[in-house]
Amino acid sequence: MKLYIFILIEIIFLMMIGLIIYHSEQSKSLKLSIGLNKIIFIIGLIKLTGFIYVFNKNMKMCDLANEIWC
Repeated sequence: MKLYIFILIEIIFLMMIGLIIYHSEQSKSLKLSIGLNKIIFIIGLIKLTGFIYVFNKNMKMCDLANEIWC
């Protein structure tokens, strides 16, 4: 698959998690879930940053997988 598809999926995922965090903080509910959602959001930001870095190096997902696992 193309790397920009993974970047698009990650952006949509981060927007959904951000919406959950925003709604939870506004309605003062899901106090236990807010911490977990913030951690997932931070991990997603780190992953998105990595994808964008690899995209700027003109690497493909296969090259990235070989670099990580081989």
